[in-house]
Amino acid sequence: MRTARLAFSLLLLALAACSRTPVAQTPEQRFQQDMAAATAEARAHLGYFWRHESAPEDSEYDFRLKVSLPRRDGQPGDAQVWVEAVAKEGGAYSGQLAAETAELPGVERGETVDFTEAQIIDWSFVSAERLYGHYTTRVLLPRMPPERADAMRSMLAENPD
Repeated sequence: MRTARLAFSLLLLALAACSRTPVAQTPEQRFQQDMAAATAEARAHLGYFWRHESAPEDSEYDFRLKVSLPRRDGQPGDAQVWVEAVAKEGGAYSGQLAAETAELPGVERGETVDFTEAQIIDWSFVSAERLYGHYTTRVLLPRMPPERADAMRSMLAENPD
């Protein structure tokens, strides 16, 4: 029995010695991981957004969704844009582009874009002068100019758990 334990311990030590040491993430990899986690968190609380959007209180306004749309500028990837005046009917969603972006040439601010629930990556609304949601914005704060980041932090509310 004692020999078996010793052999097992040696085997574990050998496996540990052969195991790979995790490779350190680059800042960009860490950023992408943080953005994916923020998107997952926002999607997990999407019901909170819909409850407030469907029956807003007097102090709630500016309901927006951030969606991932295929780029139209010939570059790979998606454009992540905020849309407002959101409408949903069954599984179909639409909203008006909140700002123009070079990634979507020919699509102007206020133009209606269609998307699916799977393309929703964040949400936001204002209540009592505080911003709710903005999960991905919180990840972007360290990349913003300090004055802008500080101003944004001062407006962000605690998000639902």
